[in-house]
Amino acid sequence: MPSKAAQVIAYLSVLIVSVLVHRFVYGELKRVLLRDYPKSGANLARIGRNLFMVMDAPFLYLYFRGAMSPALMAATTWLLYPFLVWQAILLMWAVILTPFALWRRTGAFGTVRLRERIRSASEKRDLESDNVDYDSPLEVAAE
Repeated sequence: MPSKAAQVIAYLSVLIVSVLVHRFVYGELKRVLLRDYPKSGANLARIGRNLFMVMDAPFLYLYFRGAMSPALMAATTWLLYPFLVWQAILLMWAVILTPFALWRRTGAFGTVRLRERIRSASEKRDLESDNVDYDSPLEVAAE
């Protein structure tokens, strides 16, 4: 059996990775909520933050589980199943959101950002449309 120090180091490393993943997913969620819901987005983001905190509370349970009696551990093991599902869902969302976040922040893979391409194309089209001479087949009679 590993030493107590090794268990604490492993626990803290998993906790730190989980916190970083959760901050990333929450940041993306908050960005979308504030962008798409200008009036209620701040309240929804606050509710989401509280949900993230409550769903991550089993980390405390896992830390203090060794000090519990075996009967209490057996009775509270059911707490770990929703926590496991929560962790799996957030890990899945982190994997899904990472390429999009990289693309949005850096214009990934050395290409020009799509937004800049669209903007420059629309500006070019606007400049070209301003300088167009249009000859109408209709003639206006002068009086």
